Amino acid sequence: MNNFKIFFHFLLLFVNFLFAQEPVHVHLTEKDGLPDIEFYNMIEDSKGFIWLCADKGLFRYNGSDFVNFSNSEKRLNSVFGVKEDSSGRIWCNNISGQFFYVQNNELITFIDLSNLLLKGQLTEFLIYENHLVVFSNSEMFVVDLITKKILQQKDNKNSGSPYQFEETIFIAGYNSLQQINLKKDFLKKDLITFDLQLKNSLGENIETGKSQFFRSKDYLFCKKRLNRESVFFNLDLKHKKIKNVEGLELLKQLQVISIFENENKVWFATNNGVYIYEYFENKFHFISKFLENEYITKIIKDKDENYWFTTLTNGVFVIPNIHVQEYKINKNFINISCLTKLDDSSIIYGTNKGDVSIYNLDTNDEKIIDFSNTSRVSALIYNKWNNKTYISKDEIGYTFNNATLLSKESDFLSVKNFSFIGKDKLLLVTNSNVFIKDLKDKKNDFSLSKELKRRGYSSYYDATTKTIYVAYVDNLVFYDSLYQSKNITINNNSIYANTISQTKDGIIWVGTFKKGIYAIKEGKVIAEFNSKKGLLSNQIESIKADGNKLWIATSKGIQLLDTKKNTFKSLTKRDGIKTYLISGIEVFDNKVVFSSDKGMFSFAKDKVFKTVNPSQVYFSGIEINEKEHSITSFYELEYNENNIKFVFNANGFQSLENKRYMYRLLGDNENWITTDKQVNSVKYNSLPSGDYTFQIKSILSDINDSSSIKEIKFVINSPFWQKWWFYLLAIFLITLFFVFYFNVRIRKLKIRQNELLEKEIVDKQLVLYQLENLRSQMNPHFIFNALNSIQEYIVLNERELASSFLIKFSRLIRIYLDHSRENEVFLKEELNALDIYLELEKNRFEDLLNYTINIDPEINSSKVKIPSLFIQPYVENSIKHGLLHKDGIRNLDIKFYLNSTKTLLFCEIIDNGIGIEASELLKKNRLQYHKSFATNATKKRIELINTNKKNKIEIDTISSSKGTKIVLKIPVTT
Repeated sequence: MNNFKIFFHFLLLFVNFLFAQEPVHVHLTEKDGLPDIEFYNMIEDSKGFIWLCADKGLFRYNGSDFVNFSNSEKRLNSVFGVKEDSSGRIWCNNISGQFFYVQNNELITFIDLSNLLLKGQLTEFLIYENHLVVFSNSEMFVVDLITKKILQQKDNKNSGSPYQFEETIFIAGYNSLQQINLKKDFLKKDLITFDLQLKNSLGENIETGKSQFFRSKDYLFCKKRLNRESVFFNLDLKHKKIKNVEGLELLKQLQVISIFENENKVWFATNNGVYIYEYFENKFHFISKFLENEYITKIIKDKDENYWFTTLTNGVFVIPNIHVQEYKINKNFINISCLTKLDDSSIIYGTNKGDVSIYNLDTNDEKIIDFSNTSRVSALIYNKWNNKTYISKDEIGYTFNNATLLSKESDFLSVKNFSFIGKDKLLLVTNSNVFIKDLKDKKNDFSLSKELKRRGYSSYYDATTKTIYVAYVDNLVFYDSLYQSKNITINNNSIYANTISQTKDGIIWVGTFKKGIYAIKEGKVIAEFNSKKGLLSNQIESIKADGNKLWIATSKGIQLLDTKKNTFKSLTKRDGIKTYLISGIEVFDNKVVFSSDKGMFSFAKDKVFKTVNPSQVYFSGIEINEKEHSITSFYELEYNENNIKFVFNANGFQSLENKRYMYRLLGDNENWITTDKQVNSVKYNSLPSGDYTFQIKSILSDINDSSSIKEIKFVINSPFWQKWWFYLLAIFLITLFFVFYFNVRIRKLKIRQNELLEKEIVDKQLVLYQLENLRSQMNPHFIFNALNSIQEYIVLNERELASSFLIKFSRLIRIYLDHSRENEVFLKEELNALDIYLELEKNRFEDLLNYTINIDPEINSSKVKIPSLFIQPYVENSIKHGLLHKDGIRNLDIKFYLNSTKTLLFCEIIDNGIGIEASELLKKNRLQYHKSFATNATKKRIELINTNKKNKIEIDTISSSKGTKIVLKIPVTT
């Protein structure tokens, strides 16, 4: 017993060494959208979805979102067993005896066996062809998936977890191994008797738990839980024997929750992390352990070789790359600023807090070197010739003796990079200078740069050619063996480098701040690589040669460049790289060690690069005019349903962050377009009418592989105004319109032409009647009377009166002649002529004629126009036919005024003559009487003026024996 304790103690010490490193994992928590922390089971289905059984229900993970599946019939939230059948349906059950499956994104209750099963008893099940096989502690049920009928109900006392291998199910009872033949109507028979001691010394039953089966290579094993300890057996089915298994002693006191078989290794999910073993030489050999203190319930490996771990109390863990390991260095030392290789198994590193430590990669032993100064460690270099390490801090330098573990202060402060020139000289690149230090004699120290305070970043000494390369702040400089310098440029531009290394073939490689990397030979650039030629990023953090290969740390991941084939392999966060702030790289025989702000890591050179298979892309949503629609393979849309958004996804761990896609819209653009990361949708706005096919595929897919392309076809119908029948209708209507338009136009032109002709006729008639008016105003009788009056004045020697009369007469005649040339004259001019005419007539009546002309002050006679030669004929009629035959005083009053709207000019001509009737009677009694040209001409002229006019000239006449009143209504024009 004591020997066993000593052995077990030694084994624990050995395991603790191995525990000093573990695979880099990602912990999914609530911030990642994880809906629960308590998980029981998990699978990856054939489509790449991860299904999780949790305390809060069944969840599906598509790489970005967790979707819950439930229904109203489901009792309790928790679900446990999860399986996929041959048709792709996902099955699960709960502790209440209900069984469900997911189809068309709905959780459907298949059967409720609570009346047959013990409530509160968690049963296990599996799906075989068209059967649901359920295992309780006491019975086995076989249910037809089509009819839901229970076909068989067999005794199954104290069975363990069923284990299916090909067409056989193995289950373990208390003390026997049983086999169920799926091909022979679920025939059950005993295979092996365990012959275990199931009672203690007091005769009491030993506490037992469910048995579990697992395979390793060609061997079948069984784990049984006896008296709270795990016991393992190798099952020899051929000889029907069992034997105890060696090598699994670490698991004896642990609860093994589930077992995962992976590449000839067995992974045990326990209540204290994951244990990995490999079986060879008739025993199990411990490989590694990780996720210590976590209660692991299930382990799976997905199609992208990501390892998933569900826990009972702490959510889900994912290991993206099992070959990327994190060293469990001192927690206070994780922010590493630099590291360097000591030998084939040791590393020395410094931190931003000034700590320095030596770490043995084989034993995971760590030696902390104590320094009083806490300033940042800026650079380290190991001198293999004297077994000393030169340590530079921002404020001080040290020389550390690796043999004695003693250190002393030195002048290696603020060094950014060390390089050996032979074994006796050291090239130092600092913030202010680059100089060569002679380790034997300080007197031989000298500055390499001719410029004072010239900042440098990195350097490299080529021992073969005895040349030096220095990355200065302003250029990359090459020094020959005599320290003669030459700037290295590309296309006459400076190279701003920050890291330098040399491959086995003698090529110097320099990494730059933002221009990628350059290959240099004999001081000249011979090749360059940037993001367009395969680099993840042009921003280089560090480079390290590995034979003729080059390890490159960029701001977006770590890459391996095969300098002969010019090919890249990449490691990013999806491969387990925790951070891209890489501070150093060191290459060993079978691994690469790198440091960062998150600690120190390593990966196996030959195993770290996973073969990433193209993910199957599928459509997860479609929106038309901002409204979600169910997904189909074809859509027929109206012309205004032309804003379309396609949402797609490819299942896998953190697929939204890690995966990129290629897409195109046939009918719009034949070229493939690549999405950015974290983009899983494409939207098209205002698409024109036409036939389209939207195609999407993973960026890793072969562009000629049509099977990897997913597509949706749709047609956007033309608007009705672009239909053929609309064009015909439009042509017809336009033709009809033009016919109608031209007919109307021609009709209007004819009407207008007739109007013009009529107007021409009217104008000619107006001129004619205007001349008749003039003729009436200049009738022989009036002229005779006027000349007779002039003669009388001359005979009577009234020269002044004759002269005045003659002037007035001539003025009147001139006015009449001027007005005869106009259709309209200003009222003021008409009144002037009227006044002269009345003065001449008054003279003829020998002052027995009294007349007045009154104008309303509101009338602007200089702006108001009336027809020319219009009023005088009516005044003449009043004198000639009304006042001429009256005895005594003759009165004539003429008034001008406007209506209330100032649109009509009223002219009233009032006389106290004999009246119209008496005048007509006198005409009839005359044998001959003067024919009035003015009256007839004026009437006809009024008719012509009123033609086609809305506002017409009107004449009202009121006559009696006491006189006559004539009212002229003339529309106002200006």
